Amino acid sequence: MALANANDADECATAAIYSDILAKPTAKDLLLAKLYKPPHNAHQRFCHHLTLEDCEQAQIKGEGTSHPAHCSDIHFEILRFPQTDVAFGHCSYLSGCHRLQMCKYMHFLPTVHPSAPPYEWKSSNANWSQPPPKGDAIALSELAVQHPSQALSAAGLQSWLVPSSPTSSHRHPAQLLNADLKLFDLTVLGKFDVIVQDSAFDIHMSLPYGTMTDADIRAMPIEQLQDEGFIFFWVTGRAMELGRELLEHWGYARVDELVWIKTGQTQRLIRTGRTGHWLNHTKEHCLIGAKSRSSSSPIPAWAHLGLDSDVLVSEVRDTSRKPDEVYGLIERMCPGGRKLELFGRRHNARSGWLTVGNQLKEDVIHEPELQERLDAYRARGGMGAPGNTRAAGRRG
Repeated sequence: MALANANDADECATAAIYSDILAKPTAKDLLLAKLYKPPHNAHQRFCHHLTLEDCEQAQIKGEGTSHPAHCSDIHFEILRFPQTDVAFGHCSYLSGCHRLQMCKYMHFLPTVHPSAPPYEWKSSNANWSQPPPKGDAIALSELAVQHPSQALSAAGLQSWLVPSSPTSSHRHPAQLLNADLKLFDLTVLGKFDVIVQDSAFDIHMSLPYGTMTDADIRAMPIEQLQDEGFIFFWVTGRAMELGRELLEHWGYARVDELVWIKTGQTQRLIRTGRTGHWLNHTKEHCLIGAKSRSSSSPIPAWAHLGLDSDVLVSEVRDTSRKPDEVYGLIERMCPGGRKLELFGRRHNARSGWLTVGNQLKEDVIHEPELQERLDAYRARGGMGAPGNTRAAGRRG
């Protein structure tokens, strides 16, 4: 009995130590959370009542007492086409429906109450006093990308940024490289602190882009693009185990996994039946791999950990397009440095990033050293990279 009591006392003491010391955020964690607080109020709330009619009925019944007389949140109104039949219910594709003029299911259009006050865009940063164009999600994402580095620099904490190499001593505008990744020699690009890879896996479906075999993806020299840093590797349901194997093949330790929960236009879960052989897939997975120069941990010393959740809830848009929020998450974790996105498109372009893919149509290069390597690569007959380059504002 005495031994059991002693063990219980030890467990209580250990729990107290964990609660009082280990579980509490450090001073650095608290400071980062304060500095990284979004500098704008661009996120508008959706009313949990889907339509204006539902919201007004709820207020009449006394269920909407938390709202003002006219709810200022975003609602939806039903788009009524001649063929619309409300008995069919909601279209699974909603705003992504490709047969809008023929589809008999209900579709919706965002709206607010006509008496609601106009939305007022606010920013705590004087340099961002003007709001981006209405509905420009990429512009808002760009603010989130720039904010962590700017906040740390303004606070005199440049040492908390990813250490810059001689070729990336300042943050360059978004760069594009139109290249066929089956043929292009990636080692020409140099080294990066962060890589995002949304590989064109063959998922045995009709897709609006070309795909690569598992062997093609395995042959990519990803291991030569980083000496230290992170890779965010999007995988399909079929390729989750393959993705883990590829991370190990390229020299990474899988340290975490990000799950994207897909919602539709009305902020409900996506249940389209388009993906998944047994269950409807409402999520996607992004494996996170890391490598470092340290032998004791694969995590680079400059990374800021524990700031974001491993679950991201965001709306589905174009085919294979990932959430813009991922860029802000990466920048909070790895502010500054040199970043690469493979298999990217125009909507992926962000400042501080090089986006590479075969649907970009042109090159936009701002790093002189990178432009010199690309020119030399093409001069010796390098494959996979057309020469329609606009370098540092100059069209070639």
